Amino acid sequence: MSYVNVKGKIYRLSDTTEGKSIVTHCIEKTDVQFKRHYSCYYRRIDVIDINEWYDLKFVVEYNDLFLPEQQLWEVCFDNPRKEPLKANEIVLSAFGAIRNAGWYTNGRDVSLKIITVNECLRVYLRYTYYKKNGKELECPVCETREVSHDEFIDAIKLHREDYL
Repeated sequence: MSYVNVKGKIYRLSDTTEGKSIVTHCIEKTDVQFKRHYSCYYRRIDVIDINEWYDLKFVVEYNDLFLPEQQLWEVCFDNPRKEPLKANEIVLSAFGAIRNAGWYTNGRDVSLKIITVNECLRVYLRYTYYKKNGKELECPVCETREVSHDEFIDAIKLHREDYL
């Protein structure tokens, strides 16, 4: 998913044939230029107004008893439960039906497991920058940073749809 920093605020970026738009669910991040669409607000934006433009993946090192060969996991934002995730909870995704403790499955395609960040051995933020420090980049630049569990949770909060 692409995100942008515009005037110190983080938004989701929607890039369509009609152009680029910034999207938020937080009314406090809007001004008179934003339009409402169901539960979100959006407005068109020009690349020149974007300070930073990046994709962000949340990656964890986690040992699962039933998938020991899988060490690195990309966090998934699907929630298999009806109640919201707690601040320190993340969801892992695996292909196929895993019918063991802790895993939710739809029966055949995908299984999801909710764990806490503290269960992870290491946590990483994997950025792919398209524009950084106000400068558009000729080629995307990838950076992976190991961060503390608290920094990881803060980054998730900042980029989860319900916080954007």
